[in-house]
Amino acid sequence: MTNLSPHVAACEQLLKVLEPKSEIVVQTIDTLERLEELWRIDSEAYGNCSLTLEEFSAWWRRYEFGSRNLISQGRIAASIGIYPLYPEQALLFSTGQMEESDLTPVTLTECEQCPVSDWYFSGIVVRNDLRGWGSPLPMLLKLGIGYWLASGHVAYPLSAWAIAEYSAGARLLNFLGFSKFKDGSLLPDGYALYRLHLACEREALTVFRTRGL
Repeated sequence: MTNLSPHVAACEQLLKVLEPKSEIVVQTIDTLERLEELWRIDSEAYGNCSLTLEEFSAWWRRYEFGSRNLISQGRIAASIGIYPLYPEQALLFSTGQMEESDLTPVTLTECEQCPVSDWYFSGIVVRNDLRGWGSPLPMLLKLGIGYWLASGHVAYPLSAWAIAEYSAGARLLNFLGFSKFKDGSLLPDGYALYRLHLACEREALTVFRTRGL
């Protein structure tokens, strides 16, 4: 019997646990047109808090796996952004010395050469017309986080960072296991900073599995 690597085995196990409906697929951003579509959805959700299209594009070009998207009937239904950070930038960001717009994700090549221990949850969005009952959010979280953990780009101990621009965002981060790290009044963006610390892969799997992910 062929022995699978832990990362491949994790991906296969994830797909066995959750088999998406045939009309829904999970994709990264593969074209500029798809990137602009995601940026419009993000802008509708976050308004002036969203990155500019140029900043969005720059992040995507550095780490193309940063956005995992549920595609339904040829359109993005929901998306989760998880990007690798340089440790020095994570330190500056978490101590209020750097704004989100100044962050520069670690490149895909660098992640493949050396896994990263600081990650930024840049946003979790669902298309406006799909919010509420029957929302694709649970599927998005399960698959998006699952593929991230199985990417081979994650190093432990791990710190995941996120800002909460709205109370709903704070509740979602709390559900995922994040806790408030610094009050928004102490940060240049004015939004509270949240952190999720995971000591090892076993703890990461336990944290998300206990939440149904």
